[in-house]
Amino acid sequence: IMLRLYTRSTSITVVGLAVALLPVIWLLGILLVAALLVVGMLYQRQQSEMKRFAEQGQDNVVWVYSQLGIDYYRTLGAAKVAEATGKTADLDELQLRYNILVSRINLLREYRFAALFPNSSWYQQQIGALVRLIAQTDKQLNAGDGYFDRPQAVALLQRLDGVADNVRELTVGANTRLTDAANLSNQSLQDINTTVAITAALLMLVAVLIAVLAWRNLRHSE
Repeated sequence: IMLRLYTRSTSITVVGLAVALLPVIWLLGILLVAALLVVGMLYQRQQSEMKRFAEQGQDNVVWVYSQLGIDYYRTLGAAKVAEATGKTADLDELQLRYNILVSRINLLREYRFAALFPNSSWYQQQIGALVRLIAQTDKQLNAGDGYFDRPQAVALLQRLDGVADNVRELTVGANTRLTDAANLSNQSLQDINTTVAITAALLMLVAVLIAVLAWRNLRHSE
């Protein structure tokens, strides 16, 4: 009889302990799920930032915009020579340099990393000036035989002088802005890593507190 009473008492105690710990277990489960969701979202954001940063580096953004300045000054030099001599060979060289410059500008108009610029209106302002240069020059060329002559070389030289500041902005200014964007991306990654570390630390702290509460409940139930 004594053994049965002891067994029954023990069973009641275990059941009571389980009932007492049930809210604590539920709380721990909810906190674990919430923490895992937060960490998962932060991880996805981190991967997205790292992918964007890696693609930007692989695409060599600085080189792309630097080439605009190189092609611009080559075209400018060819226009000055063609204006001075009017020779067919120099006019043909100007035609080649102009076509390369047009291709470079069209590439930058559709360049996927143009979206990295914080101020899109600034970028459109600089590109817009170069697009107008192409439209005006092509219109003048199409009015003739489609090739440069000496007067058209003079006109192009004047237009090139008029967009010098825009080219400078798109070479020096663009590289500066893209560097700033890369720094912001790097800072974002650091912030994400810090947040993940803090979340993990808080989760560990909460787990310890819940374990302590469970241990106290166990002591009291005994």
